[in-house]
Amino acid sequence: MNFKNIKLGETSISSLNDLKPYLKGEFQGRKKEKFMAIGLNGELKITMAENLTEISEKTRAYVDLDKLFKRLKETKSLGLVVSHNHPNGMPVPSDFDIQITRDIIKLAEKKDLVFIDHILYVQFKDNQSFWWSIKNNLK
Repeated sequence: MNFKNIKLGETSISSLNDLKPYLKGEFQGRKKEKFMAIGLNGELKITMAENLTEISEKTRAYVDLDKLFKRLKETKSLGLVVSHNHPNGMPVPSDFDIQITRDIIKLAEKKDLVFIDHILYVQFKDNQSFWWSIKNNLK
């Protein structure tokens, strides 16, 4: 299962756990970081599910935040979840991850959007996976 299985405007979520199978499908086995964005409407139906990675490296994925918020506006999204992977197996967010999360939170507030979370996905060599809420662990 991955983002191609999502029916925009129809697929809904009741919790972040509902997104995990889609995100795992996008991230599993990747050698470089990938940055995904999910827009939601007021009924928690998915209005946008896109790879917004501009440049991908093994330890960093660059994303254009102007493009992100433009797509959210175009899709009439009211809420936002972002996620990326750490193919290097590092189970904690980098300083860059924390900073981009803070930047997204500030921009979402300015645009009256609800920032729900930034989820970090890590797959270990034994194929076990780990999920980390960056928003919930900001200091």
